Amino acid sequence: MERASALNLSRGRAAATGREFGPAEMMQAINQLLTNTVALGVLAGLGALQQGLSKVERQIPAAQAIALAKGVVASIFTKQNRIEKEGVENTYSPPVVDALQQSGLNTPAGRTVVETNALVSNQPFDQIALDWAKPPEVLLVEKKVEQILALAEAGRFDVLDPQFRDDPAFIPYTDLWQKVNPEVRAQVMSIQNQWAELARYWGAVMDGERPAGLPPQDPWGIGELAKNRLADVTAHELAQMKAELESGAATKESMAAFLQRLDQRQEFLGKEKIHELIAQVFGEKGDELKGWLDFREQFVQGKAIYWHMRIEKGQDAAESWDRGFYQSLREKRDQGLHGEYAPLVAAIQAEAEALHNAYQRLANAKDGWWQAYFKGESTEKFVAEGQAAREELGRLDPQGAHWWNADRAWASDQRNWAIVERVKQAHINYW
Repeated sequence: MERASALNLSRGRAAATGREFGPAEMMQAINQLLTNTVALGVLAGLGALQQGLSKVERQIPAAQAIALAKGVVASIFTKQNRIEKEGVENTYSPPVVDALQQSGLNTPAGRTVVETNALVSNQPFDQIALDWAKPPEVLLVEKKVEQILALAEAGRFDVLDPQFRDDPAFIPYTDLWQKVNPEVRAQVMSIQNQWAELARYWGAVMDGERPAGLPPQDPWGIGELAKNRLADVTAHELAQMKAELESGAATKESMAAFLQRLDQRQEFLGKEKIHELIAQVFGEKGDELKGWLDFREQFVQGKAIYWHMRIEKGQDAAESWDRGFYQSLREKRDQGLHGEYAPLVAAIQAEAEALHNAYQRLANAKDGWWQAYFKGESTEKFVAEGQAAREELGRLDPQGAHWWNADRAWASDQRNWAIVERVKQAHINYW
């Protein structure tokens, strides 16, 4: 939280006491501002430009940096004195003048402090003046929410504990924490903790993960900002994919990694948005890529359907379906393996093969289990093989767990022993 003040102004003090905010108060405020390394760096850089220095070393002595920064402040103070003689009303709008009056800063020295903070934070003078006229308990909450929205928009989900003193845009507000009561501080801490939860969740999404459960409570629309950022990232990835395919640098492995990322992106952005991004990046070739992605869905899902039919209706029914439907997909795959999208098609084929092999291993393990059981041999080996295959299916085809659960899976508890005995007796009777 905002523990140390970089600008310990007693705003309103001059107005309340009738004492003018003068050069002494200005220098006290500026000296405190320059204890912030970010603010000092900004002002020292501006000072170097003012003096016509073409290059400033990164590690200049602190005294030199402070001198350069104070040179900038001196030039602002000179300008503000000139404005005072000309009439401040001719330079600033009436609302800004009122805000300066309310804060006790409508003097050359006070306006110099405002303008210096505007330079440091890269914000308009008017914004700082209007902000400082607000009650601190209102301004602190307002700026904390503004800060987390800015972080989300920039995709900075790695910043879990944002501090005003570390962000140039919020340096003018570092002293607010000391000006509010414990209830407001608790509110701000709650906001910051809630941001940390959202940042962890959406940061994981940005990294290509699939966080468990629903997103945390989100009263500020962080999720929508995160999705906008995710769309930008996806567009960049699509551009990389396009470049690889067109240059011939694409490989089966690189396209497989791309497909996995695209699956994760689509979970959060939706298929319609993915198609929109493809059209945006690929242009006229977008329909061709979308066609191969539709083919992927049919080709991989078709392999799962084959095994589901084999489980439910037997191998003959599955083979008949395979000849009637899946053969045409194999022909399209063969054509694709010789074109520009060959690496992508090869990656799709590898996905289908992995799914088929996992089902085959599970079927072999189940058959091996029955045979071992009938012979009175140990079934532990087949239980382990089946579990490994089932875990892989959980990743490749979650519906596989449904097809192989309960009585379709393993006789591993008391409820299934009766089924086992009936099958065993039928086997004996048959032979």
